[in-house]
Amino acid sequence: MRRLSVLGCVLIAMLACGAPAASPPPSSAPPAAGSAPGAPAAAATAPPRERVTILYPNQGGNQTATWLAKEAGLYDKYGLDADVEFIEGSPTVMQAVTAGNAQFAVVGTTASIAAAFRGLDAVLIATAQPGLLYTLWSSSISQVGDLRGKRVATGRINTDPDFALRLLLDKLGLVYNQDVTAVHVDAGGESGRIAVAQAGGADAVMLTTGNSGLMRRLGFAPLVDLVSEHIPYEAATVATTRSYAASKPHAVRAFTRAFTEAIALAKQDRAAVLDLYKTYARLEDAEVAGEWYDEYVQRVFPRAPYVSEAGVQTVLDLLAETEPQAADAKPSQFIDNSYVRELDDSGFIRQLYPNQP
Repeated sequence: MRRLSVLGCVLIAMLACGAPAASPPPSSAPPAAGSAPGAPAAAATAPPRERVTILYPNQGGNQTATWLAKEAGLYDKYGLDADVEFIEGSPTVMQAVTAGNAQFAVVGTTASIAAAFRGLDAVLIATAQPGLLYTLWSSSISQVGDLRGKRVATGRINTDPDFALRLLLDKLGLVYNQDVTAVHVDAGGESGRIAVAQAGGADAVMLTTGNSGLMRRLGFAPLVDLVSEHIPYEAATVATTRSYAASKPHAVRAFTRAFTEAIALAKQDRAAVLDLYKTYARLEDAEVAGEWYDEYVQRVFPRAPYVSEAGVQTVLDLLAETEPQAADAKPSQFIDNSYVRELDDSGFIRQLYPNQP
């Protein structure tokens, strides 16, 4: 897309005037092997160009930075020859990573942690969607306090919409599948859940962003917006493996730079991102695309995409009901924020927003 290419060039030129170079700045890069602290640095050599495969499991708004980094040439800018590929379902994506068929996955956090429990040395290096971007809708309940004794249509067990319901009920002091019954809709995604609620199979339905216009037209009203509840959660994160990071640290740094810069690029050009959604998500509905942008890009995406320890702890607490290892696990086992911190401490992220406080 020409608009994205032009915007990418403008941002690149802007960064060239004040931002760090594409390779990590000397102040944040480790000294060369064998050099003494304070010794003059050897002549810098560019790290080798790396061919990588980046997988993503869904075509939703939380993949905005994944797509934009490719479309705007940011992976290439930082030395990655990147293939960005869609494979449906987070568990399937993590199977591909386990098999060595991909180096990075922008994927559901639960799937990454579950893969780690099964032997993959998965590590989370950046957030792609902190928080639960869900709203509870109903056509028959007027306030969230009236949920007791009701049925809520949600997704499969241990998926984000199911977790969203569990966390909301816990916050309200209600017991999942006792005070409120979960109606698990295994097929059809959000459309399937809406259909169940419309047919009277549930009194309320848990949906992610992008459905507001449709639900209001169908006679539903929002009961609670979970983003406003500020429940710590990591819905989607960037995963790689510790072994890959140890062998190719320059590639992990390059990916993190491209991904972080793509967030900034997205926040600075709404029209370009709406155009991006048409290509990668096949999204032609301007109302839905606008809601995606407002919620994901402007409301949820952080400038510095640190993985939240509190958010991962919430995921572990929820997984503990079906994954015994989760009960004793610690968030630090799965998180490596050093790549984002390097960008933050060097001033790279601050210089992506030159006209903003």
